Amino acid sequence: MHATQEQQLSCGVEWHLRANPRALFIYNLALRVSKTGKDVFVMSQPEIAASLGWDLRTAKVALAALLGSGLIVRTTNENAYCVLVHSELVQAGEHTCWPGAEGSDDGHSRSTPTSNPL
Repeated sequence: MHATQEQQLSCGVEWHLRANPRALFIYNLALRVSKTGKDVFVMSQPEIAASLGWDLRTAKVALAALLGSGLIVRTTNENAYCVLVHSELVQAGEHTCWPGAEGSDDGHSRSTPTSNPL
């Protein structure tokens, strides 16, 4: 017997960082250090690399992907970044969210039926 249940699909930072999943590690680090975006995230590229156990080139590529996503924005200081949460990125309206998540008032989530084999 299969039961059908509604599963909520929604866009998140993972979608925006899918091109370079390592960017998600930097984003999570930045969120923690910045107290979920309340403070500025200040860390040099060598410090990011050392914190995550990566070589400098890997950190630079991942940071570039994160900057391109719009989830962090460089301030006037070369090593300082403002960290945005997903809802702030959506409000800014400059980036496209997951196309499979649509249909709600904000256009970023929908319900879809899934089969449950239990």
